[in-house]
Amino acid sequence: MEKEEITRLFDFLTYERHHFPQEKAFGIRDGKRWVWWSTDDLDAYSRQLAAGLRRKGLEAGDKVVLVDYINRPEWVIADLACQLAGLVSVPVYPTISSSEYAYIFKDAGVKAVMLGGGDLYDKVSAAGRESGVDLLISFEQRPECISWRDLLEEETAALERERDTIRPDQLATIIYTSGTTGYPKGVMLDHRSIVFNVKTILPMIPVSVGQRTLSFLPLCHIFERAVSYAYMYAGVSAAFTTPDQLGGDDGDLRTIRPHFFSTVPRLLEKVYEKIYNKGLALRGLKRGLFFWAMRLTEDYEYDKPYHGLALIKRKIADKLIFSKWREALGGEVRGIITGAAPCPVKMAQVFSAAGIPIREGYGLTEAAPGICITRFEPGMAKLGTVGPPIDGVEVRIEADDPNYGPGEGDPEQRAQSDDGLLQQTGGRRKGLPMDRRRALVVHR
Repeated sequence: MEKEEITRLFDFLTYERHHFPQEKAFGIRDGKRWVWWSTDDLDAYSRQLAAGLRRKGLEAGDKVVLVDYINRPEWVIADLACQLAGLVSVPVYPTISSSEYAYIFKDAGVKAVMLGGGDLYDKVSAAGRESGVDLLISFEQRPECISWRDLLEEETAALERERDTIRPDQLATIIYTSGTTGYPKGVMLDHRSIVFNVKTILPMIPVSVGQRTLSFLPLCHIFERAVSYAYMYAGVSAAFTTPDQLGGDDGDLRTIRPHFFSTVPRLLEKVYEKIYNKGLALRGLKRGLFFWAMRLTEDYEYDKPYHGLALIKRKIADKLIFSKWREALGGEVRGIITGAAPCPVKMAQVFSAAGIPIREGYGLTEAAPGICITRFEPGMAKLGTVGPPIDGVEVRIEADDPNYGPGEGDPEQRAQSDDGLLQQTGGRRKGLPMDRRRALVVHR
């Protein structure tokens, strides 16, 4: 399969299987050991689960909620299975209340829920009784639910034939965002929109076939979900973890030694705070060296050259101080992309100066999700910005009081519109909703 033939989300896994199948495609820690799922595992299980979901009576176009407190390979399999079966996945945050689940179940017309552990069964089953959803499938063994493994079907020939009929413009997922007023709003995304985004952004990510990544942002968010497809497309290994398992000598950063990962600014701030507090605890010469190195980061700019004494100072700081920061992150990080909130300039500046390249992106769920990104290549990044729009995307920043067409200024109507202020023509997307537009102006 050539890259041009990737038109549906499950094509990314097929591409990986044909070109660079991974023995460690996705993994998760089980106690002190890691459990890895190969590309072939993901392919086989997703096909078998898709057939099993159809056998349970689900039909093309039916909505299936995916919810879990952690990222796990089973979530990825369930997502792919829904796509292969022509179902529409509805990823939902695990922390919302039963009443919010009930609203989403009714609003989307949900027919089944695939869930993880913790208190999710209690919340989801209560919402199901209120909304008439009684097909509950668990990623973990529990007596009240059907196990996802019990749905696996060996015979998938009929499904294979139906797979070929799934169109790029077919609805793939509905992602509920908090919105600015009232109940959550469901963003409807087809295969083509997310595929376009992944194929466009992947060349900007500094990863190569067989390298290692970490994934800890929630897969129910379009940012990390799109990143998971990019990992398949790139043929890299992705280890699922949680933010509280990252640090320390036995943490997953040192264990996995990732080359790349995506994050949010708040996590960078927490890492910086730990580093800074360790510096405060030092005494004498070590303390002086630490804060001397920190001061050297204050004039850092992307691509800024240093010569003579300034270069010598930075090489000394790198050897004595910054190399230890990199080792704490595994020692192999080639790049980090942060999104979902504005990144303080100081975070990007300090880490990048320390040889941990930080770049920032801006997007919307409605844009599937990338709009702008600062690039890793020379001359394509500037501190305090989110970079230029990605290829195929046009950004227009309007005045605060534009002349909206009927319904365009109303958040309720805008969410229900097929285009609203976010219009797609061919491969291009134009315009931004008002509240997101203000964020972009401030952010840039």
